[in-house]
Amino acid sequence: MYPEVELKGLESIEVEKPIVSVTDEDVDGMLDTLRKQQANWKEKEGAVDAEDRVTIDFTGSVDGEEFEGGKATDFVLAMGQGRMIPGFEDGIKGHKAGEEFTIDVTFPEEYHAENLKGKAAKFVINLKKVEERELPELTEEFIKRFGVEDGSVAGLRTEVRKNMERELNGAVRNRVKSQAIEGLVKANEIDVPAALIDSEIDVLRRQLHSVSVATSSKRWNCHASCSKSRQNAALLLVCCWAK
Repeated sequence: MYPEVELKGLESIEVEKPIVSVTDEDVDGMLDTLRKQQANWKEKEGAVDAEDRVTIDFTGSVDGEEFEGGKATDFVLAMGQGRMIPGFEDGIKGHKAGEEFTIDVTFPEEYHAENLKGKAAKFVINLKKVEERELPELTEEFIKRFGVEDGSVAGLRTEVRKNMERELNGAVRNRVKSQAIEGLVKANEIDVPAALIDSEIDVLRRQLHSVSVATSSKRWNCHASCSKSRQNAALLLVCCWAK
């Protein structure tokens, strides 16, 4: 049961509504994305490129000592997605399957693990496999997978544009709604119950702990998290009473 909030000041809130549209270039980009999502991975003999996928074993160490979360076997990594700490992917690029090598990286100062932030680390990498994407052609069979009955490129482009416009319009509505809600939060004195703030903090803490040490550059900032949690809780109360 949420505490009652008496809202005021709605008439004084100003919001901006973006004017946007879906271009032919946007549709082209989405078609490329669809092809990448449906791509097959083919093993290659050459060096690792920016959009390849690799299978590796790795062992990390700081000052010669291994650390928790810094070791994995048969780890599949799609390059270019920013999953790893800075410098990790760059150290793999240019190498070939079958090579074992060491890369040097530095954990970010804002890293969440106190014993690792700002520390220089070494990762021994065993590069077991390198794969590249094989993009499907825009054939009739491929296009029909997306519910376009005539299997034509023109039909697919039309459906893609419709979907993108629907999502874009939804994003614009959500942005306007968010501005209105944030305006209400600023215009009203909201006494947020401590239990609600604690609940939001627990959500953030669980999200943080679910992220692997080797694949995250974030750290727990209690002050910032508490502030964010209070804001989230206030927004929740406004949403409940603004319906």
